[in-house]
Amino acid sequence: MRGINACVKYAVDNGFEKLSPSIWSCRRGNKDIILVENDEELSRAVQIAEKDNVLYFTVNELLNLIPDDAFEVKTKFTDVFGETTVGKAEF
Repeated sequence: MRGINACVKYAVDNGFEKLSPSIWSCRRGNKDIILVENDEELSRAVQIAEKDNVLYFTVNELLNLIPDDAFEVKTKFTDVFGETTVGKAEF
C-alpha cells in the first residue's frame, strides 16, 4: 500500500490530475480506449491522453455501435438465466 501511495503522491507532485469518475480507460489489443460519460468530458479526455494509439468514445456513442439485436439477446439471456455478463470470445 505504501508503494501505491508513493506513486499517487509522485503523480500529484508532478502536476497530474486525478481522472474524473466519469472517465474510464482500458486496453484492447494495441489500442488504448478512453470512455467518457458525456460530451463535456470528451474534450478533457482528449487533452489528458494525446496519443496516436488512443480511441475516444462517449458512452452513448459506444452504445450506438451495438446492433439492436444484441440488446434483445442480452434481455432473453437475462430472462432465462438471470443477470448475465457477455465476455470476449477467444478463437
